[in-house]
Amino acid sequence: MFLGAWGGFLAWLILTPVRRLLPTDWTYVYVALDGALVGLWVGALVGALDGLADRRFGRTLLGLVVGGLAGASGGLLGLVIAQVVYEFLHYGDLWRWAGWTLFGLTVGLGQGLAALSLRRVFTGGLGGLLGGLLGGGVFILLVNVLTLSVTSRAVGFVVLGACVGLLIGLAHAALKPAWVKIVSSGPGEGKEFIVDKRVTTIGKDGDVLLAGDPGIAPHHAEIIREGKQRVLRPLQPNPPVLVNGQPITRHVLRDGDRIRIGQRELLYRD
Repeated sequence: MFLGAWGGFLAWLILTPVRRLLPTDWTYVYVALDGALVGLWVGALVGALDGLADRRFGRTLLGLVVGGLAGASGGLLGLVIAQVVYEFLHYGDLWRWAGWTLFGLTVGLGQGLAALSLRRVFTGGLGGLLGGLLGGGVFILLVNVLTLSVTSRAVGFVVLGACVGLLIGLAHAALKPAWVKIVSSGPGEGKEFIVDKRVTTIGKDGDVLLAGDPGIAPHHAEIIREGKQRVLRPLQPNPPVLVNGQPITRHVLRDGDRIRIGQRELLYRD
């Protein structure tokens, strides 16, 4: 939510002086810049969220690039199409609203692609669609009803970005199929990791990030989706992977299982 809001604000900071330098009759340039820059900043910051949260440079960079490109293309395409339709049908606000909705959809899709998860592509796209629908409506309301051009655009972009970021996060959380939570004391205590890939790795450089124990390998274990089941499988012999206190070589996970690797303990929820 906060990163989305910051993305909207940064876009407004850039757009405001740029607009003053352009001729007033360059309508399509204004529209394209609005969509592309808001999409670029909101998409990049929302896409980088997972990497930033785990302090992983590679994933942060991937999120910035994929999220930014997806958001910029969706924002530009959505608002330009809306302007073209408006030229013929003269329902400007309705089509601009649709354009911001398309922008939100592409930001959510980009965030899912950056996470390398098809399920997150779906949940991110759904959340982004709803966020663009809500935020776009508020943006149009602020700009047209309050008629405070500079102030309303600033607030509108911030609200738009915040709505997209918030709804994407809520969609991921509400539709998560399974997750694990770090319950042992130490780095990351209380942090939850969504288990929504076909293969989810666990370790010091895994999808489930376990830091603070030198004995844990970068990829120490993995959770594999097999049909409707999720199977935990060790990738390293030491320290052993324990489930409910017992060492395992393969284990079909059930809701409430406790996974221990070295000094780190996880609670599995399904």
